[in-house]
Amino acid sequence: MTSWNEVWVNDPGRPVFDWDISFKEDKVNTFNLIQQPEMGEGRLWFQSFDLDLHYPNQEAITIEIEDSLEHQSVKEVIGLDKPDFVQMNPSGKGYGVMPVDTGPELTAVFSLENKVARAAAYINLYENMLNQ
Repeated sequence: MTSWNEVWVNDPGRPVFDWDISFKEDKVNTFNLIQQPEMGEGRLWFQSFDLDLHYPNQEAITIEIEDSLEHQSVKEVIGLDKPDFVQMNPSGKGYGVMPVDTGPELTAVFSLENKVARAAAYINLYENMLNQ
């Protein structure tokens, strides 16, 4: 419990997430999540959150990230069709600065039907704007 308190309660800052995605022939070839501390070093926030891959005219494919690491491959998305956009933490249950997919479909977040996912997208956009 002491080490958990150090990361989550006693030390300042929060996790900053990013992803690295590559495609081959319009399929996901690699998808890696990266977590680093906003300040300092050597801290890791173990937590669970969702990852949504959005496609036109269908429901998003949701992937559960069970325990985030410093660097991890998300093998469940490899081989899937290239999504219009990716949304991290659409359920809002994760904590930290989540990346925003800045591809051409960025404006699609404004028309997400799921109100929680839309609100989470607004929070992600806001947090990233503040960090600029």
